Amino acid sequence: MLTSLRHNLTSLTRFSGRDRRRQSWPYAGAVLALGFVTIGALNTLAFTSLFTQVSIQSTPQDDLALLAPMFWTVRLGALAMVALLAAAVVRRLHDRGRSGLWAAPTLAFLSVGTTLIPILFGQLLTQSPPPTWVLVLFGVLLLNNLAYLASLLMLLILLVKDSDAGANRYGAAA
Repeated sequence: MLTSLRHNLTSLTRFSGRDRRRQSWPYAGAVLALGFVTIGALNTLAFTSLFTQVSIQSTPQDDLALLAPMFWTVRLGALAMVALLAAAVVRRLHDRGRSGLWAAPTLAFLSVGTTLIPILFGQLLTQSPPPTWVLVLFGVLLLNNLAYLASLLMLLILLVKDSDAGANRYGAAA
């Protein structure tokens, strides 16, 4: 475990070469666990603050302002996890003989979701009834999230499979 952590932390900007599963998965698990625990703890603090500040007389704009820290926590947490995992994912894909671009759809769908969900919530909280374009945005986000889950599943399958035997276009087997 410590070898995997050390290897990947010293290779955060190395997007070349290959990494076997035993080099990647302990590190990925640690990053994801730490990221989700941190986001959860920060959002717990944000929700605690939210519940103490919301009152019967609060306006939807007040509620939206109180939710903003939660959206930023998720965005920044996702960005930190992507930054910490990007090179490791690319090296793992290289070990399977694949380009790092196989991870691009997952990243694109994640980016769209984390950008548009706060807009959707903002409109739902401040517009009653919501305009038609907000309902269309909801549908677009639903499709985006389904595509994100499908692309994430595809990426996980690629990352879980065993390494290519011998050398490939990305170098010798690790």
